[in-house]
Amino acid sequence: MLDIGEGCEKYFSHSGRRKEMNFRELLINIAENNYLNLFVGIFLCYCGLNEAWGALHEDIRSLNFGAHHGIIVIGLINTFKSLSHIIKGTKT
Repeated sequence: MLDIGEGCEKYFSHSGRRKEMNFRELLINIAENNYLNLFVGIFLCYCGLNEAWGALHEDIRSLNFGAHHGIIVIGLINTFKSLSHIIKGTKT
């Protein structure tokens, strides 16, 4: 029998053939992908900063916040969260 290693059971059957992944598992794998989340966080930061760059200092000083400021915050949170998961994963 083919030894497929620990943790691979959900992707491969004992015969070595790839198991079909259902839609739910696919969505979970996409949502939990740290590298994709890192890319999305950086992309959100870029989009928010691109939108707000000209008046960012003035908007913050006058407390005039818009949607692009929220996008920057969400992007930063997503980036830091995914970076922490990636760093924790490389320590082990």
